[in-house]
Amino acid sequence: MTMRSAPWDRLRGERRVRVAHRKCFRSALALDEILPRSLQYPAHTSSVNICAASKQVTLKAINA
Repeated sequence: MTMRSAPWDRLRGERRVRVAHRKCFRSALALDEILPRSLQYPAHTSSVNICAASKQVTLKAINA
């Protein structure tokens, strides 16, 4: 699978990135396997939501 040049989509103060893996992620620790190191745990991120059904990871910004 190839990553898009701009993986982030702004939507209602949330930042979403598609999960290329098919396994279900049950904890935020799984982010290590999903996101590139440069995108892991940004300073403005307050919480992380992982949706296995839609295969998306949602990072909610503090200043949203």
